[in-house]
Amino acid sequence: MKKLFTSTFLLGALSLATSALAADITVGPGGNHATIGAAIAAAADGDRILVKPKAIPYGETLTITKSLTIACADEGDTFDCVGNWTFSPSSAQKKLTIIGLRNIAGDIAAGIAGPGVGRSTFQLLSSVVKGDVNFNTNNYNVLVAADSIYGSVWFRYGKVIGNYIDGATEAQVIYTTDEAVPVSTDSIWVVGNKIRGNNTNAHSAIELSSSQHYIFCSNNYLLLNAVTNVFNYGFYMSGQRAATAAGGTNSMVNNTVYDQGNQNFGSGRYAFYLNSPLNNTVFVANLVVSNNANGNGTNIITQAGGVNNYTFAYNIFRGYTFSSIAVPNNGTNKSTSTATVTAATGAAAGDAVNGGPTDPEYTDINLTRGDVGAFGGSFTLANFHPFVNATAANNQGGRVYLLRAPRSVQQGGSIQVKADGFDR
Repeated sequence: MKKLFTSTFLLGALSLATSALAADITVGPGGNHATIGAAIAAAADGDRILVKPKAIPYGETLTITKSLTIACADEGDTFDCVGNWTFSPSSAQKKLTIIGLRNIAGDIAAGIAGPGVGRSTFQLLSSVVKGDVNFNTNNYNVLVAADSIYGSVWFRYGKVIGNYIDGATEAQVIYTTDEAVPVSTDSIWVVGNKIRGNNTNAHSAIELSSSQHYIFCSNNYLLLNAVTNVFNYGFYMSGQRAATAAGGTNSMVNNTVYDQGNQNFGSGRYAFYLNSPLNNTVFVANLVVSNNANGNGTNIITQAGGVNNYTFAYNIFRGYTFSSIAVPNNGTNKSTSTATVTAATGAAAGDAVNGGPTDPEYTDINLTRGDVGAFGGSFTLANFHPFVNATAANNQGGRVYLLRAPRSVQQGGSIQVKADGFDR
């Protein structure tokens, strides 16, 4: 029986929560149904639909209202499809999980706001989508993990973890905004993604505009790929939620922004653009920004109105002036960096490796305190890419897409590690 799981290890103990599925329905040659649509019509909530790969893609435009798992029938493989998929849950707290889809042309989107009390859940895992994933509507918990997406990802609450996202034609590659639910301590996670920006037009690689949820944005590699001096932003920020005494915070750590055009920043090209930030409280650390040039580009961090409550610390910058705003600077930021970045991988060299001004609270994966950018810390980009191993035998069985461990451990104390993944 295949299942999704969340595991917590505490001093060697394992707690495993599973979600049992009621029945399996097969689609394709020799299966129960010839089409995915027919299987969906016959399925009940909780069923699993296993789709067999075939030479000719399934050409289907689908509307899904039930709680289902739709997965490739062959372990470690994908099934091809052409057409838009729409999730329109018929009642509250439905859950749709898609594993091993290769959508050659078409978007995956929410058709309606999640109905009733409590969020409906959408999960896209280990899939390829040559289109957009658009859940820019209320009352969804969205998980997009270990996918290759040739379009954009829009959502209001959830996690975007360990994806390659090619936004070569998109205005916003990852975009999140306010959700019309009561404010809580929920956090939005954007971790371990490789993001290619627009080729020629204005765009933002990650636009974070939620004032109702805290943000944790870590170990992402943002490639500003435009070759013209139009408005290009690595991070476009507005309306982040203020930190509270209850412990909620916004953190952006170990990210890399690289301008492949090797142009000076400025003239509409910014690593950070703060758009009228009101009550924003965000800690930005271990950031690498480089254009592999030594020119004097203008302000890489720019603020447009509002009140700035950002704290930038332990960041390194190459090829521009540090900031146009009064960013609190305790002397840990470095604006004369030698850091260079390899465009294809996001790997940094120079003083980004074992010599940068890394926040001492963040120790990188090889237990040194000097790797800044997407390859530093416990969420280092190398843990996510490539997600699919070149050896087919290594793609069998369960996958872990996110492993959370403490940044530091007190001597004699316990260690708690939480793993999120799925079992095919």
